[in-house]
Parts: sequence; C-alpha cells; structure tokens
Amino acid sequence: MSLINFILGPKLIREYAIGGQGSKLYEPTMFLEVWGEKLLGFLSMAYSIGFYTSPFICTFLYRRGYFVAESISSVAKLTTGIGIIYILSIFMRGVGRSQSPAYARFIRALEMSKSSATESKRLLSLFDFDFKHWKVDY
Repeated sequence: MSLINFILGPKLIREYAIGGQGSKLYEPTMFLEVWGEKLLGFLSMAYSIGFYTSPFICTFLYRRGYFVAESISSVAKLTTGIGIIYILSIFMRGVGRSQSPAYARFIRALEMSKSSATESKRLLSLFDFDFKHWKVDY
C-alpha cells in the first residue's frame, strides 16, 4: 500500500469485530493524524467564515487599498502560505494514518474490495467510513 492511499483515503468512523460482537470507534492516536485533522478542521472553519463574510472583507480590503497592483505580492504570499499549511496538514494526516494498524486494515480491505470478490466485500462491511469511497456495485 502506498502513502497516497492513506492520504486520499476516506474517514474511518467505526471498526466492527469479525463475529459481529461489539465494535469500537476509530480514535486517531498518532500525533500527526490528530494535528493534521485539527488543522484541516480549522482551515475549513476559516474558509466557511470567510465565505459568508466575504462582502464585508472585500469592502474592507478595497478601502485599505489591497486591490491594486502593488499589493498583489502580499496577497499572493498569504494565499501561498495558507496553501502550504493545507498541503502539509493533509500529508501529516496521511502519515499518521499509515502508522495506525486499524486504518491499515481498513485500507487493505478497501483495496481488496475493488477486485469485486464477495469475501473482500464482507471484510469491508466490518468498517463504517465515508461512503463516497465505496465502489458502485449494481
């Protein structure tokens, strides 16, 4: 399994026991995964607040003179910094997930399910996760 599978993998919520007896929530324990999730959550919240307050922010920035050619470099530095923080937090989360045994079992089951074998789909049903990554099967 490559690191890209862990970086782009879905969010794991719960892992069930094989016999169907009991389950446990997936708790990220690795420092990198926890802080990567926190940074992504903060950036998502900041984006939402910025989106809904953008008329006020744009008016403020226009009056301060940030929409002229001389200030493009400072705006570019700000957006580049935010982009680097976003990419690093995704990478941190992926590295943290790669060191988690529970998430490694989940990614292995997810990759095996793409071969459309019944046994591999049964293994995948032992996990609750973000269903947009579930392979469409008609």
